[in-house]
Amino acid sequence: MKHKRLLTAALAASLAVSSLPAALALDTAPPMYQQFGYDSEEAYTSSYDWWFDKLSYDQASDCYRRHLDEIHNDPSVALRFHDAEQSDLEEWLDSGYWDDREAFYRSTALDMTLQDDFYAVPALSVQLSGKTLTFPDVQPFFENGRTMVPFRAVAEALGAEVGFDGGTVSASLGGKVCRFAIGGDTLTVSDKATGKVLKTVPLDTSPIEKDGRTCVPVRFLAESLGLTVEWDDGAQCAVLYDRDALLESIDSGFTTANRWLAAVPRLQNADAVRMALTAKLDCTAFDTISGDRKYSASGTMTLISDGKSASLSASADLSALAGLLSSDLISSADGPTSQLFSASMLSYYKSALRNAAFDLIYNADTDTLYVRSPLLFSALTSSSGTDKKTDGWYYEEHFSEKTALGDLLALYRNADTQNTCGAALLASAEAYAEEYGGWSGFYSSLEDRQKNLSAVLGDAVFTRSGDRCTAQPSVKSLLGGEEDDMVDVSGSYTLNTATGAASGDLTLDIKGSLFPVANRTRLTFDFSGTSGRMTLSNHLRNQGTLTFDLSLSLAPSSAPVSAPPKNAVLTPLDELNGISGQTRWRN
Repeated sequence: MKHKRLLTAALAASLAVSSLPAALALDTAPPMYQQFGYDSEEAYTSSYDWWFDKLSYDQASDCYRRHLDEIHNDPSVALRFHDAEQSDLEEWLDSGYWDDREAFYRSTALDMTLQDDFYAVPALSVQLSGKTLTFPDVQPFFENGRTMVPFRAVAEALGAEVGFDGGTVSASLGGKVCRFAIGGDTLTVSDKATGKVLKTVPLDTSPIEKDGRTCVPVRFLAESLGLTVEWDDGAQCAVLYDRDALLESIDSGFTTANRWLAAVPRLQNADAVRMALTAKLDCTAFDTISGDRKYSASGTMTLISDGKSASLSASADLSALAGLLSSDLISSADGPTSQLFSASMLSYYKSALRNAAFDLIYNADTDTLYVRSPLLFSALTSSSGTDKKTDGWYYEEHFSEKTALGDLLALYRNADTQNTCGAALLASAEAYAEEYGGWSGFYSSLEDRQKNLSAVLGDAVFTRSGDRCTAQPSVKSLLGGEEDDMVDVSGSYTLNTATGAASGDLTLDIKGSLFPVANRTRLTFDFSGTSGRMTLSNHLRNQGTLTFDLSLSLAPSSAPVSAPPKNAVLTPLDELNGISGQTRWRN
């Protein structure tokens, strides 16, 4: 019976939604957005309360109106939807779960509309620069696996001038003219001024006439006019955007930050770059009875990369943390053995942590990662109950295919062409949409990224004095559903747009019901040329402090090593988890 109900709901939702042309949809009175506490359709659809994935506002409001009318005509519809009795409703109202019957009816109508959205099969749509295009008559359709759209509607939405000359159709935009013939198998792009043909594009699906409209494959048309075209299969939506225009628009709000990025010194004509880092960690655990406990650790790291392959070598003295790691075990011992147990555990941990080494090699040509870290791997095998040798090299083939490293390396290799805030934001939003298949949400994702970065690097936050540009960001953001769950960023930093230097002192306060212990983090930094220093300190009220000092420098380097030394024992990384693999020797 339950499966039959689900099937019935799915069919009903599909039929209901498919019968709702957006242009004819009717809103409720008062409008749906007002019934749920919003001042406009835009405010509602951009809020966290907008849970619809497939229905537009017009479609959702029309479905909601129909469900609410049905419930008003027969209140038992709402009870049946919840598998409830009249007594259940009375109990809900008495408990204050709903303010009154009307609130219950509206909530149920919304739930029914969400069910429509869940089962709905989205109609084909076209999104241009973040806005869904509307078509007055002929709607987008599939032909030979291609999304076909009315030519004039899309061309004019792009701002193109449309022309018809006999059997030839044209669209003129940005100094280029795109021409094709109905039933033809090619599309030509020519220079508007000279008439010279710039390129000829073969069409695997010919333009056709449908109900008096010329319909064309949207990808070929849009790409011929210089647009980027992506496809969101889940939303059945073709997403079009002018990447160059979008990049220019975003960067217009980050001129100060972009001038600083252009001034940051770069190591020219180097085969690779060597980054040397020195780090120190100080930890204080407050103890008003026995006295505060202090722990320190230090280490170094060297990273060499040519933008494809990389090698990293790090070592640290963590022996001072032995007391912190052994304290819980020591506290469990009592009687005469306590002192002996304490001394032996402390000695063991100090010895193990005195030289915590970590080596990593990534070979881009073979897409193989090599890792060596006796201390880390010993801890991993101990926790998994395996007995493996952990002082050799472990490897993972096809590494970038299994991780995000491929995308990160691509961004790094393209640093010279992605050295503006707009380029970084755009690449980040595109990578996210590609990874998760959410191209229909690409624009909203990009806008969120742009808004967040503008709060700290946008032109509006800077005050300029010559080449020195100082920002005093005051960022307050909600972390949860409660108004007191806040993160508050304050302080200032200065960018020198002539030298590329940067310095600052920022404080991050996190508080609210999600964080019962007040948390304050302070970041100070000073970078100039190819060297710099950063200090990050964290204070948990009545708990302790943590301070991390980092110094780094950049210098030219020869290419990184591409593999472990010859005769090194190589073991598949999977074996650390007890999974069988093939140990081999490097020749």
